[in-house]
Amino acid sequence: MPGARFQLEGARDPDFQVVAKDSGTPSLSSNVTVNVFILDQNDNAPVILSPVSANGSAEGVEEIPRNVNAGHSVTKVRAYDADIGYNAWLSFSLQHATDSSLFGLERYSGHIRTLRSFTETDEAEHKLVIVVKDNGNVSLSATATVIINAVEPKEAFAASDTKSAVQTEEEDNVTFYLIITLGSVSALFLLSIIGLIVMQCSKPPDNSSKYSRDPNYADTSGSGTLCHSIQYRSGDKRYMLVGPRMSIGSAIVPGSNGNTLVVPDHRRRISGEEELQIGTLVGNIAKDLGIDRGTIADRNLRIVTGTKQDLFQFQVVAKDSGTPSLSSNVTVNVFILDQNDNAPVILSPVSANGSAEGVEEIPRNVNAGHSVTKVRAYDADIGYNAWLSFSLQHATDSSLFSLERYSGHIRTLRSFTETDEAEHKLVIVVKDNGNVSLSATATVIINAVEPKEAFAASDTKSAVQTEEEDNVTFYLIITLGSVSALFLLSIIGLIVMQCSKPPDNSSKYSRDSNYADTSGSGTLCHSIQYRSGDKRLSQNENFELKVEDLGENNKIPVLVLLKPLDRERVSVYELILTAFDGGNPVRTDVLNISIIVLDTNDNAPVFDKQKYSVTLSENVAIGTFVIQVNATDLDSGDNGAVEYAFGEPSRGRLSELFDLDRETGEIRVKGPIDFEEKRSHEINVRAMDKGHVPLAAHCNVFVRVEDVNDNKPDIEITSLLGHIPENAELGTVVALVGVTDLDSGPNGQVICTLPENVPFELKATSQTNFYSLVTNGYLDREQVSDYVIEITARDLGTPALSSFESIRVEVSDVNDNKPAFPQNPYTLYLLENGAPGACIMSVTAHDSDLNENAQVSYMLGRDFVDTNITPFLNINSENGNIYALKNFDFETMKTFKFQVVAKDSGTPSLSSNVTVNVFILDQNDNAPVILSPVSANGSAEGVEEIPRNVNAGHSVTKVRAYDADVGYNAWLSFSLQHATDSSLFGLERYSGQIRTLRSFTETDEAEHKLVIVVKDNGNVSLSATATVIINAVEPKEAFAASDTKSAVQTEEEDNVTFYLIITLGSVSALFLLSIIGLIVMQCSKPPDNSSKYSRDPITQTRPGAEHCATASSTDPETNGTC
Repeated sequence: MPGARFQLEGARDPDFQVVAKDSGTPSLSSNVTVNVFILDQNDNAPVILSPVSANGSAEGVEEIPRNVNAGHSVTKVRAYDADIGYNAWLSFSLQHATDSSLFGLERYSGHIRTLRSFTETDEAEHKLVIVVKDNGNVSLSATATVIINAVEPKEAFAASDTKSAVQTEEEDNVTFYLIITLGSVSALFLLSIIGLIVMQCSKPPDNSSKYSRDPNYADTSGSGTLCHSIQYRSGDKRYMLVGPRMSIGSAIVPGSNGNTLVVPDHRRRISGEEELQIGTLVGNIAKDLGIDRGTIADRNLRIVTGTKQDLFQFQVVAKDSGTPSLSSNVTVNVFILDQNDNAPVILSPVSANGSAEGVEEIPRNVNAGHSVTKVRAYDADIGYNAWLSFSLQHATDSSLFSLERYSGHIRTLRSFTETDEAEHKLVIVVKDNGNVSLSATATVIINAVEPKEAFAASDTKSAVQTEEEDNVTFYLIITLGSVSALFLLSIIGLIVMQCSKPPDNSSKYSRDSNYADTSGSGTLCHSIQYRSGDKRLSQNENFELKVEDLGENNKIPVLVLLKPLDRERVSVYELILTAFDGGNPVRTDVLNISIIVLDTNDNAPVFDKQKYSVTLSENVAIGTFVIQVNATDLDSGDNGAVEYAFGEPSRGRLSELFDLDRETGEIRVKGPIDFEEKRSHEINVRAMDKGHVPLAAHCNVFVRVEDVNDNKPDIEITSLLGHIPENAELGTVVALVGVTDLDSGPNGQVICTLPENVPFELKATSQTNFYSLVTNGYLDREQVSDYVIEITARDLGTPALSSFESIRVEVSDVNDNKPAFPQNPYTLYLLENGAPGACIMSVTAHDSDLNENAQVSYMLGRDFVDTNITPFLNINSENGNIYALKNFDFETMKTFKFQVVAKDSGTPSLSSNVTVNVFILDQNDNAPVILSPVSANGSAEGVEEIPRNVNAGHSVTKVRAYDADVGYNAWLSFSLQHATDSSLFGLERYSGQIRTLRSFTETDEAEHKLVIVVKDNGNVSLSATATVIINAVEPKEAFAASDTKSAVQTEEEDNVTFYLIITLGSVSALFLLSIIGLIVMQCSKPPDNSSKYSRDPITQTRPGAEHCATASSTDPETNGTC
């Protein structure tokens, strides 16, 4: 499906296969399955489930009596989001409310409740606009509108108890159905047990086989054992494990080389001394096999999971070098053990930005043990590493709140006192149970608020708990039904398996317990050989000793110079002359000879460098050190003494600028150095020794003069315009600017800048260092009437030098501003019945231009003026005063509007207009009008008849009245002006309802006259009077109506009971028939004859057979072989 879009809400977790096929002959192929998991995105907005109007919009109307108290439940907004997870979490908020102090909305449940009681000044209709948002990163929302009408208690009597009655009835029905369901499930279990007992009793006898006992396989239970054979391919040996607790589904892990036993146990790999005790899985298998539990570890028997492949394996092949070579292999099973490498993750509380922070509100009047919230966390590890514990790291008041260690539940330890703070901060640490535990931190801010302000929040838990209980009840019903169906299917499956089960044939096996294990190691050594060389010392080759024999035992030693000497290399030679005689023993004498080499002027002075180079800044002070030249002479005395002087080419002008020290060779500044005059100098220096025949050497010193930024740029302004119109186009030239700098290089490069807050810029021209000052923004005289532009010219030297030049540019006015009104539209509240000709309001428009461009005149707009109002309004064209030429009546006209036009005197002239919305305010100029009772002649009189046996509170009639005024002026109150017997009848003040205050007595008159006064709520109240004649008659006529509601309710209850009885009987009959059918099927099953077996100590197994059962020769199917 190329280009298809996946929808999480449509099809979840699609998978597909990819086939790879080669081009060979024949072609081979393989395939792989790709599982695709679709992740949810917040692409579904919440959908309002209620309220919903008849046309499908999210609107509803609710009626509540005016006498309800604070906390009264009005209605509940229900919504649904098709997304999942966090994207489907919904929150409710009030976008608009007619009176925000009267109604509250629970944030997470959508419950609307009253925050206070109604007062006389509260309006009768209230509009609430509720926004429902989801919890996505980019939240989506939906809006619902609820209209709440506050009516009199009597009219809303039925509606006020509807929710309570329905809720009570639903709870009773749910409880009743739960009882019926529980009874049905109990009966089902009881009947199933009875059926299984009957089936077991009717089972034909099983003839057990007889076995011979092998000493290597002791059967401690003393009963026949059904054995399971597992063959290990390791040479010619077979190893078999036997035991009644080993299921038929046991298998060998592929490639395990017979060292791993797999049983269908869903635990992980187990080991340790506690796992070898009798009663554990390993202990029981060892007992059945007759194996010493202490040798299990030595024999490398392991229990691994047979379903969850949390291991991988590989083979190691060992091959010798013989001919032919032999090899064997071993399989290595690698089990991955869990380590504590995942820290706990906080699921709640979670803030909007994703951090583990939350805010909770509770009323201050809660008791100890009140549940505040619950911290939820998750650890991706398993086992002990995933066990989480919760602890309080920090609490503002540790005596006020507690944290349950393993559940994360936060509760109050005591009640709040007056001294307790309003905000409490709890820092909770969640740790796992690893050896090196990891942790996460959550922060909960708890605000203790007043009960009235937090009323909606104080009932949130109760409402949520009620909703959760309803959900729990629903899930209980579903669970009971599911368990019943599952149990029924299990019974049917067991019966089918029992009926179709084939006979079991037991086999016997031989056992070998030999296991070999070898290991070895080797060491690789490294050898290092060291060699040592020979040393020789040279002899003195400059002198030789010659002995001249003069006869008569007279010998003269002569020291002969063999090579010329160099004083600069060796200045002194130390020789030892030793004389030996010819006696015995030999006697000797030693003479020390010191030879001093004298100097001759054979070395000329030598400079360190033939060319010296130095950089010198211009304008340096006289005497500034420039450089020191150095020449050395290897001779000594006067032959090695050196004097310095300027060479012949450097005498003259250079000798005026520089001075040379004859002894030290230092060159210093003697005269002014100016870069602009000469940029470099070459000085020739001569060094001469003081020998008898002096020797000399020469070198050159190159002095490069470095420019110093000692000249400021010079700015010249030409062609300056003094005035520029504010509507000048972009790029208009204001002035020409020229800049010069006497320095060179960066010191002579100049940058010109302007302040950043001016609408001008400098543009370079074709000539170097010349600029044009032009406009680069639109001018507005009304904002800035003139500009003082400061031009800055700065060179690039170090330090940089700058020059400044200021010019003034004035902006001339253009008629580019319309007259502007300070507000649009105007709202005028005008009392009705005002005096004609009075000034009702004044409008003013301001024009930011100058002179005639700013002169404003006013007139009424002709295009938008109500034609009915035109003759009754007038405006002063100069000051904008508006006059009413007539008085207005609220009952005739409640609102109207007109336009005022303001126009300036510029060329061309500009104008603007403003709309004036006029609201006529009501005055109490209309008296109440009696609607009922009204007699045939039109007077406010009426006659009512009531039975004499009515009780106190009986409704007689209702006086209805109407006031043409609105608001407070139309609020009506009723009072008794006169009554024949004031103790018998009462009048409700705001509804006009007449009720009996007590029952009639024999002495009460039959006719009673009531005079009712109806007053409005104006400052000067107006009133009307109605007369009601009440006749007390016998009660026979009203008898039938008094019992109507009771009869209807009794009939409905009888119908529900009848249907429940029918349902209970049907379910009972259905289960009874099912059990009877199962019993009949079991009784009609043919008998199963078990085979008999003989036991052989050694079982022969054919090569290649992995599972074999040895049967007797009497078995017709196996014929004694497998």
